[in-house]
Amino acid sequence: MTLRRINAILMCLALLTACGSPEPAEGDNSAGSGTSSSDSSGDSTGNNGGSTTTDSLTVPTGLAATVSSQTINVTWNEVSAATSYNLYHATESFASLSDISNYATLAGGTLINDITGASSSITGLANSTTYFIVVTAEDSSEETAASAEISATPTTITADLSNVVELNDTGVSRALTTETHQSNCGSGDLVSSQQDCAFGRDVTSSDDLDGDLGFSFTKVSSDGTSLAATATSWSCVSDNVTGLMWELKQGGNGVIGDEGLHDMDDTFTWYEPSLAGSSADAGTETHSTSPSTCDTALSCNTSAYVARVNAATLCGFSDWRLPKTNELLSLIFYDTFGTSGAADVIDEDFFPRPNSTSVRKYWTGSHYFDVDTNKGDQAWGIFFRGSGLTGQAGKASGTIDSSTKGSLLGVMLVRDASDD
Repeated sequence: MTLRRINAILMCLALLTACGSPEPAEGDNSAGSGTSSSDSSGDSTGNNGGSTTTDSLTVPTGLAATVSSQTINVTWNEVSAATSYNLYHATESFASLSDISNYATLAGGTLINDITGASSSITGLANSTTYFIVVTAEDSSEETAASAEISATPTTITADLSNVVELNDTGVSRALTTETHQSNCGSGDLVSSQQDCAFGRDVTSSDDLDGDLGFSFTKVSSDGTSLAATATSWSCVSDNVTGLMWELKQGGNGVIGDEGLHDMDDTFTWYEPSLAGSSADAGTETHSTSPSTCDTALSCNTSAYVARVNAATLCGFSDWRLPKTNELLSLIFYDTFGTSGAADVIDEDFFPRPNSTSVRKYWTGSHYFDVDTNKGDQAWGIFFRGSGLTGQAGKASGTIDSSTKGSLLGVMLVRDASDD
């Protein structure tokens, strides 16, 4: 029983002792319709229906807790007649207490009183320590018994950043003006300090020895050995910023299939047999009119190509796959964007691309679903080189566009090398 309740009872007893029971007025009958009687609960009820009652407080229910570092956030269901709430917490259970007023006898026993809403935050706690929590409701004259107990343990929330890598910058070094692009970031009639050329690795890591501007690549041999940037023969390229390793396409003399498995002139249909029967559409296993567009006749689709490259353990690895759209876009060097339809928007010191090759667009592993036609027969591809059409030179370079899965596009595989 709380001290507030005891004081209220003592006051009532003192008043009754001083004044006595009221005498009935002459002619009144104590059993008449104008009198009232008390039931066993102490509530006063009138026989004529004109009763005066007070809503009883109920014990709070629905306690719940969420935790963060050194903090427990507690919520509960509102009690309609309550004017405030008291929250008690300790590092041992309240089960041993017969009266909540003895909360201070528990280890770490603490009271947060006069809470006006149905929630409260307990701060300054010790992480990895379990706290036990109960709540009471009160009004001007009484406090309820304690709610059912809950427990919670605050903790330091940490993210696993071991595999987090950066994003490549755009490679843009020129500022835009109202008339044209400028040759450097410091000129023009617009504020260049607020443009792309003034931010990121393009500015902070612009050494071209390992890649144009902010890009950073490492050449990799066929057995997985890292090579110097001056190496003249390599099979893969590691992106030191994103942690991705890329297949290097070989040759590029305009002849299909004459330069081995990784011939730059080979093209493929988009095909993934595991998608058969789904709305995404498995794609096209063999091009309807040109089945031999790669080094192995009748196997010129993306799924078959991935399998062949993994079987050959390119650069010592067998986890090669089609790149996601954002991964393939990470290679685009936008400083050359729009300069010429014959220029590739990729660092050709690490990804050589002879102009003789006709392969301009490359598949990604990302689907394209057309909601208008309700078809999933397309996938995204990215242009490494523009259309080269008169008056449109370079306008498609570095852009993303969908193609039907039966189209013939290039393939450059990727793997996650961040854990190597």
